[in-house]
Amino acid sequence: MMQKGIGSFLEGGGTTGGGGLKSALSGLGGLDHDHALVQRIQQNAPIQDPDQASQYTQHGVNLLKEQADSNPQGIQSVLGGFLGGGSSSQQHQ
Repeated sequence: MMQKGIGSFLEGGGTTGGGGLKSALSGLGGLDHDHALVQRIQQNAPIQDPDQASQYTQHGVNLLKEQADSNPQGIQSVLGGFLGGGSSSQQHQ
């Protein structure tokens, strides 16, 4: 069940260009040092320079965007496994 929810999110619910991972990543826009995601990365890394944390976060988001465009099945597999709905649940189908 978790796998279907993750798959729907990553694929955008089966619609082209709407919802899903691509939409969420596109909605992030510019990530300055005040953005909650940048602050979270800075705390967890730990990175002392807020500008470096912002660049690091933006780079990661850009990589995810590229992969969502070029390899949606691969990104679904990686993130699905990370979130607990990976290939092991697919083997039992």
